[in-house]
Amino acid sequence: MRTTRNYRLNPLACAYCAKCHYGCPTYEATGNEGFAARGKILLAGALAGDLPPLPASAADGNGQPETDWRDSRELAAYLDFCLRCYRCLDLCPAQMATVPIFEHMRFEVAQRHPPDWRYRWLMRSVLPQRSLTRFCAALGALPFSLLPLLARRVSLGRRLEEALAQLPRHQFHSTFASRSPTLFAGRRELPLPATALERGQAFARIRSQQRVTAPARGVLGYFLDCLTDLHFPSAFAGTVRLLNALGYEVQAEFAAPCCGASALNTGDEAAFEHMAKLYAQTFAKAPYERILFTNPTCYKTVKERYPDVLGDGAIAGLPEPVLDVELYAELPPPPLHPAWHTLNLAWHNPCALGYALGDKSTAVKVLTKWGLQVRQFPEVEGCCGYGGLFYLRYPEFAAKQSARKLRAWQEAGIDLVLSCSAGCIGHLNATAIRERIPLLTVHWGELG
Repeated sequence: MRTTRNYRLNPLACAYCAKCHYGCPTYEATGNEGFAARGKILLAGALAGDLPPLPASAADGNGQPETDWRDSRELAAYLDFCLRCYRCLDLCPAQMATVPIFEHMRFEVAQRHPPDWRYRWLMRSVLPQRSLTRFCAALGALPFSLLPLLARRVSLGRRLEEALAQLPRHQFHSTFASRSPTLFAGRRELPLPATALERGQAFARIRSQQRVTAPARGVLGYFLDCLTDLHFPSAFAGTVRLLNALGYEVQAEFAAPCCGASALNTGDEAAFEHMAKLYAQTFAKAPYERILFTNPTCYKTVKERYPDVLGDGAIAGLPEPVLDVELYAELPPPPLHPAWHTLNLAWHNPCALGYALGDKSTAVKVLTKWGLQVRQFPEVEGCCGYGGLFYLRYPEFAAKQSARKLRAWQEAGIDLVLSCSAGCIGHLNATAIRERIPLLTVHWGELG
């Protein structure tokens, strides 16, 4: 797996070849150079005073560049309307670290135009404290708990219902049972968090029901990312069962803070640095050498961005991050319930895994090794439209991205979609509800 720490942060390395235009969702939708990576790189050069000539789309109404780009509302819009899917990095022949450059630009712009106060409160007060995050999530789940008919749910196909009927009760996970409850405000989707009861049951299974099989492989730490924690805690319990069956004892840190990826998306540099330091404090004395991540965005954030904040020396004293995809690739297949083998599965490769980390095939190889009928769909490769908080700010655009994928899977007779990104899963399920497509997406840890 590659790391963008080895890519160039210097905007002067841009070859102006425009290959980053190909496959860029926002550029293809607008035709505006400012939304393409090349346009943003030129703007980055302007910020540094290196590249005075700018494309027409990056100029004001008189065709003249503005004097201070950190005061440019247009620049803020260009940076905001970006999925951060890393497709441009994947295509760049000059090996530019495009998205990290954009994040640095957001930090500079945010000094003049800070994020909305609600985002600042969320990043600085709620997400660093997992207990407060869960409390706010429990409040958000109240409408679903008290008035369940308010929420809409994904419809299940016949073959998936038949497979679920074969599972023992303890494997009928909450994601399948609840079918991703979602509220809608117009076109804006609001995926509801799991209830406190569902989360408590999942965590109880992690704490008390670990049965490690031989050969024993030692102790593995487990980073519980906040999105999966809030919406799909059963994925944690399923993953622990998979790891136990593969010989690992799992130690989860239930009070871990958010990794800070959301702060990178909103341009809140202070919040990101605070969360990185909290992570270091949490895991500084961990009794294990490796810590598992089941969300590639969190893995990438810790692996690539934390050394900039903490320094390589501090990083060396923390457990080595390992992504579930690369760990499963090293191990024999776990015992899975036979019901999963009866389904036609599709794999949604998150952008953080496929484009940022450069791994587009390992997950499908792993699932095939597990004996499952899984397919890739290169014709709908690309971002599902989630993009961190992008799907909340631009719901129409985000829904078009995910609907294209869901319809292709439906036409191909897919029964269940698997992924490893909680954000993508929630967004795909919300689109399936809105578009009346009976196709559920779950974290692959739910197979455990």
